[in-house]
Amino acid sequence: MEKKRFLEEPLFIFLYTHSMRDNNRASITPFFIIVVSLIVIVGAIVFEYAFFKFNYSKQKVEMYSYMDKVMSGYNKKIFNEIGLLCNENKDLELAISTDEVLEKQVRMLMKEKYLVKTITKAEDIVSEFLKKKTKVDVKVFDISSLNLKLYEIISGESTDNEIIDFVTNLSTVSLYADLHNISVSSLKEMIEHLKFKELRKIKPVFVIKNSIRENYEKIVDAYVKYDKLGLYKHYVLADYAVEYLGYDFTKSDNNLTSEYVATGVKNKKINRLIISADIFSLRLLLDFFETLGNPKIRNKLMKTSFNIPELFAIESVAVASIEAFYDTNRIIHGGKIPLYKGEEGFIVFNIGDKYYKKGFTYPSYLKMILMLNSKEKTLQRFVDVIEDRFQVKADKMFTKIHVKRRLEFKGKLIPFTFSKILEGELSYE
Repeated sequence: MEKKRFLEEPLFIFLYTHSMRDNNRASITPFFIIVVSLIVIVGAIVFEYAFFKFNYSKQKVEMYSYMDKVMSGYNKKIFNEIGLLCNENKDLELAISTDEVLEKQVRMLMKEKYLVKTITKAEDIVSEFLKKKTKVDVKVFDISSLNLKLYEIISGESTDNEIIDFVTNLSTVSLYADLHNISVSSLKEMIEHLKFKELRKIKPVFVIKNSIRENYEKIVDAYVKYDKLGLYKHYVLADYAVEYLGYDFTKSDNNLTSEYVATGVKNKKINRLIISADIFSLRLLLDFFETLGNPKIRNKLMKTSFNIPELFAIESVAVASIEAFYDTNRIIHGGKIPLYKGEEGFIVFNIGDKYYKKGFTYPSYLKMILMLNSKEKTLQRFVDVIEDRFQVKADKMFTKIHVKRRLEFKGKLIPFTFSKILEGELSYE
C-alpha cells in the first residue's frame, strides 16, 4: 500500500515523465542533425550550381558580344563596292582568298539578288494583270518602294491621298511581306490616328515573307542538286563578275574588271582584242548554225549557191563570218544582237544599218565568255581583282571568328573548383 501510494505521488510522476522525455530526445537528436546536414549540403550544392550557371551565362554573353564587336569591323569599302564581307582582324580565320569561302559568299549574295529580281518580275506580271482587269495601276511585291513610302509617311512627307492609298493597299501586304516590330493592323490603326511620332520610335520595316524565301531556296537547292553540268554555279560567278566587278564600259580607271577575270590579261587594250575575238568566235558559231537552221537565211543561200552543196557550205561560212564581224562590232559599241535572229534576218542581207528590237548586249556576251572559264580560275582572278582594287592582301582578310575558353569557378561554400569549356563562333557566311 505504501509503495502504491508512493507511485501515485506527483513528484514521482514528474521525475518519471522527465526521464522518458530525455531518452526520446537522445534518440531524435542524431537523426535531426543528419537531416539538417543533408539539407545544408544540398542547399550549398544548389547555390554553387546556380552561381556557376549564372557566371557561365554571363561569360557566354560577354564572349558573343566580343565576337559580334569584332565581326562588325568588316571592311566597309569592299562590302559597299563588291558586296563581300571580310575583316582584317588577326583573331579571325578562313581567309576570303580560299576558293570555298569566296564562292560561298558570292553565291549567298547572288541568291539574295535573284530573289529580289524574281519578286520584281512577279510584281510586273501581277501588276499588269490587275491593271488589265481593274484598270487600276497597282504595285505589289515591291518591298523597297513599300518601305520608302512608309518612311515618307511616318516622317510627315506624304499627302493625305498618298496615306489613304498606302493604308488601302496594306490589305494585300500580308500575302508577300512580313512587318517587323509591329503588326499590320496596329500600323494601320496608328497611321489612321496620325501617331507618326510613336511610329518613328518603333521603326517598322517590311521584309520578304519567310515562306516565299523558303520556297525560293528549296527551288534553287533542287536545281543545284540536279544541275550535273554545274551551269548554275558557273552562271552565278559570271553574273557576279559583270554586275559587281564591272566591265570596261563602266570603269574609266585602271582597276581590274570582269574582262581580266575572263582573259587573265591586265593590259586593257590587249584585253579588248581578246574579248572581241571571243565574241566573234561565239557569233560565228551561232550565225553559221543559223544559216543551216533558219529557213529564211537557208533559202537565200540555196538560191545563190544554185543548190550545190559544196558551194552552199562555202557561202554559209563566208556569210556567217561577215555577219559575225558586223555582230561583234555592234556588240562592242553597245548594240543588241539576239542569239537567234529568226525572221529579222542577217545584217549582211540588208541595205544600210539594221537594228534588232530585242537581243543581248555586251555584258550578256561577256557573261557567256566567263562561263567558259573553270571555277577555280575564276575565283583566283576574283582574288586578284580584290587585291588590285582595294590594295589589300586577300589571305589576310578573314570571314570567321572562333573562340574557345576554359572557365573555372571556385565555390563560395564548397571548397571545389568547377571547370567547363566555353566555345562559340560567328561567320559572315
